[in-house]
Amino acid sequence: MITGMDHKKRTSFKPGAFSLKTRKMPVSPVLRPYIQYYVSGFFTLEKPEIPDFTLLPNNSLAILLFLDDCYLTTGHSRTGLTMSCCLTGLFGTNNLPVVNVLAFKKSIRWINIVLTPAGLTRLLGIQAGEITNMFVDMDNMFPEFTGRLRLFLNTFHGECSQKELLDRFFANRFQRKQFKPDKRLTILFDYLDLADRGCSIDELAEQLNVSYRTLERLFINKVGLPVKEYFKIHRIKKILKCLHNSACFHYPDLVESGGYYDQSHLIREFKKMTGLTPKQFAEATAGKFYLDRPFLTVI
Repeated sequence: MITGMDHKKRTSFKPGAFSLKTRKMPVSPVLRPYIQYYVSGFFTLEKPEIPDFTLLPNNSLAILLFLDDCYLTTGHSRTGLTMSCCLTGLFGTNNLPVVNVLAFKKSIRWINIVLTPAGLTRLLGIQAGEITNMFVDMDNMFPEFTGRLRLFLNTFHGECSQKELLDRFFANRFQRKQFKPDKRLTILFDYLDLADRGCSIDELAEQLNVSYRTLERLFINKVGLPVKEYFKIHRIKKILKCLHNSACFHYPDLVESGGYYDQSHLIREFKKMTGLTPKQFAEATAGKFYLDRPFLTVI
């Protein structure tokens, strides 16, 4: 059984004794319809403990694999689902679980493989909508996959870069299965990623030459979230990247980057998803949040 969490409690953000470094890695062009990118991460704690993370609404599908003695635990207690490799579905605006990291070392390495809906279906045979608002224990549900991935990374470690290893592994996996990706989704995701400023839902529909209703059905069936909700989350993530990358806080720049009507529109949507205004969020987190997954600062 695939287990899902649905916790609606929000917790205030407080910087903690926690250091995080991440490196985003592009994938081979041949894998682009299935994998958006990889992220290599490394975090250190002052002492091995269980820090809590609050999740933001999230519009990415990803496989999180810990390379050291570490586990992800869902829920508010240590009795929840415990995983050393997990698949996270898309989390909507009303499903914000809290997770813990159970670490037995002070330094932890991990990898994130951020998938497209087509990549999820081709790799694991499931639709994105089947795991919306859920965590999936990969070691339990897909032991053959996780076992081979760990073995491959350990066996060929040092022979080439981590990106090259991952490209080789997934190119081999995808070659085994006949699958025709939905090119419409690839076009949409590429357009969203490359847009210098916020774009509208009408612009997305125009890219495919379809009506809003057709675009809505496409997102519900293939992505797992309504297009309007997905779009709101995408814009919030653009604001988070601006907050993370810029030392100066300037509302007009944030409004333009996210494609909002005005400052009040930005504040209203941002606060609805995070519980804080952009300024409050920037001050409270001090940049200690991970943008490519919905993990925020230690609380």
